[in-house]
Parts: sequence; C-alpha cells; structure tokens
Amino acid sequence: MKLKVFYDNTLAGYLERRGPTANPTYIFQYDAKYVEHKDSRSVSVNLPLQKEAYESDILFPFFDNLLAEGWLLDIQSSALKIDKDDRFALVSQCGLECVGAVSLLGDEDDEALLAV
Repeated sequence: MKLKVFYDNTLAGYLERRGPTANPTYIFQYDAKYVEHKDSRSVSVNLPLQKEAYESDILFPFFDNLLAEGWLLDIQSSALKIDKDDRFALVSQCGLECVGAVSLLGDEDDEALLAV
C-alpha cells in the first residue's frame, strides 16, 4: 500500500509499506519535483529533504506520531475495525485529518479534499 504525503497541500512524497503485515518494510521518498523546488521544506527534521528513499523496519516515528493515543486510539481502531497495532493502516485511514501541515491520502482518496 502506498500513501501520498502532502505538505501544505503540495505533494511532498510517498509513504509505502512493503512485505507482509507481520514483517513489513516502510519506505518514504520525497517526490522529485518537490525536492527540486526552492521553497520545499522537509516534512520532519528526522526526514530531511533528499532524493534517495528512506527505509525502515518500523513506521517512521514522525508518521506514527500523527495518530491518536490512549482511549481515542481505541475508539478510532474500533470504529475503523483496524487493529490498533497496525499503525500504517490507521494512518492510511486517519491521515487526512492530521493536525498541522502534513496530510496523507491513499490512492482511493480524492485529492480535491485538500483544497478545503
């Protein structure tokens, strides 16, 4: 599954989960046009702008921290019928409603929602 990552409604990159859910690899890569634009900013201090992809065995902490915690996480995972330990699936469903400048959209989402 691949998510589009937007920074201030501009496509900044892609977050992807590869492999089995039990043992995935996560990849974040900035969009080439975004990296080349002079006004582009990194989505996180831990993910500075670069052309090369970032790869991790865990969901990057920046994206993981976009999710709710505690009882609110329990409510979200229950309502969405997603295991609360499947953080990527949760962020794929809740990524449009993030606080701050970053939003995440799946392929099935309508990018026009960002124009609000």
